[in-house]
Amino acid sequence: MSILTDWQNQHLANTSLAGTLLLPSDDAWRTFLAEQGLNPTNIYLQSQQLESLLAYHTLPQPLSYADLARAGVANTPLPTELPGATLRAQPINSTTQVLPYSQAVGGLAGSSSGGGASAAITGAGPAGDAVSAALAAGGTGAATTLPGLTGLGQAPAGQQQQCFRSIADAIAATPSLSIVRSTLSLSGWNLTNPGLNITLFLVSDTAQQQGLAQLFAPGQEEIQKLIGEAARDTRLLHASVAYTMVAGGYGGLTVDELRQLEGEELPTVFSPHMLTVEADPDNPEGVALLPEYGNLTAIVGREIRTCGGSVIHQVDRSLSPRTPVVDQYEAGAPLSTLNLTAGYEDYSPAEAQAEVDATAPAGAAAAPPTGLTAGGGGVAASPQFFSRASQLLGQFGWALLLNKQALEALAAYHIVPEAMRTTQMSEGQQLKTLAKDAQGTTLSLTVHRGSAGGVGISLQAVGSTARLLVPDVPICGGYAQVIDQVLLPVAVNATNSAPGGPAAPPPPSGSAASG
Repeated sequence: MSILTDWQNQHLANTSLAGTLLLPSDDAWRTFLAEQGLNPTNIYLQSQQLESLLAYHTLPQPLSYADLARAGVANTPLPTELPGATLRAQPINSTTQVLPYSQAVGGLAGSSSGGGASAAITGAGPAGDAVSAALAAGGTGAATTLPGLTGLGQAPAGQQQQCFRSIADAIAATPSLSIVRSTLSLSGWNLTNPGLNITLFLVSDTAQQQGLAQLFAPGQEEIQKLIGEAARDTRLLHASVAYTMVAGGYGGLTVDELRQLEGEELPTVFSPHMLTVEADPDNPEGVALLPEYGNLTAIVGREIRTCGGSVIHQVDRSLSPRTPVVDQYEAGAPLSTLNLTAGYEDYSPAEAQAEVDATAPAGAAAAPPTGLTAGGGGVAASPQFFSRASQLLGQFGWALLLNKQALEALAAYHIVPEAMRTTQMSEGQQLKTLAKDAQGTTLSLTVHRGSAGGVGISLQAVGSTARLLVPDVPICGGYAQVIDQVLLPVAVNATNSAPGGPAAPPPPSGSAASG
């Protein structure tokens, strides 16, 4: 329940947590869920509301049995992690709920979207409203809900493909990947670097809950025990996620690119295990994957992209590598004798993380500039360039600040509509920008590389030359190049200074910077 509701990630995974957990038995949970009409096919719809239940079973102070007994004698209310809700201990070793369950899980039945829970619980009254407000306030906030799944791999017509800052942000913003989000947290994967450039095939919540519904059916107790053991082994969880990742030199593979790889094996981060790209038999335009163990799984919905170039695909079935434990299971070995770690002995979470991190350019862990979306490169000036620009432009600069169209033209001169890294820039190369002159001719920037092995790069504009400070910062669909000067699309005679300011120095000569 804690993993399902993300209570594990938000609270229980905290190594410094000091509190008291009131844990209902499995039978108590089953009885409660049955009373509410919740089962593996609809419980995921209520994960946020059920989280309030776990908050109500969590006390912020570490209390022993003796502490609870003393609180019961004194009739002291015990605060819980659910805002405004308390419990009172009774000397007869039972508890009385000061805030009824119907209010503690306000809106559990009413918030069901399409055939959810029964109407056994309603969130009536101010307390229920307060709980709902608290739950809403405790959400992800900045997360962006993706549009409906309309076209495989592509954004809906008329909409730009959205990019997320990082893989972690993309997963957090995708409601159908809540189980994956919890698994990543439990396993120790760190996917917050905005520069990561990999392909992920992640199982949607719907597919996961369908699989769990079969595994948690009556008579599957031994398998359930194995699942519990695997869930407690963070290395196995880490490897299971690694099997859904393709790194190496592939980068983020789109649906169109995957179609071109039909029949090929993709090496996963869980080396030496592979995923095979196949055609989707149910969708001529679709793509499917064949894992080493299990059935063909199709890519569903549209791809999700990140600033660093990563592409996330959702699939409709779990992806499993073939390991010795699979061979043992297929050979009919008793479940109690299976060795879950067989085949994972050489797997190193640190090495797998390093392989993924290596796909990001140096310095990519820094926050990327905002304002640019897909398919371009930007030249972002350093903070010092503003004062320098004011000196360089003189009175013209002050007039410029009052002219929105002129500012837009200046900004356009700093954008190259092509995702280009510094390794692709050569001496004398002309970079076409989004700016145009009065005759409609596209204005360009000239690349100059320094003599010291071509390390130093400068960009020559019509009226100034800027030196590159920070190269190849990933943004959505491209890169930002941080420079030390404003790029001027016109030659400016900066004889006038800003009002009250010092005299402006002469503009750069236009020669290439060498360092």
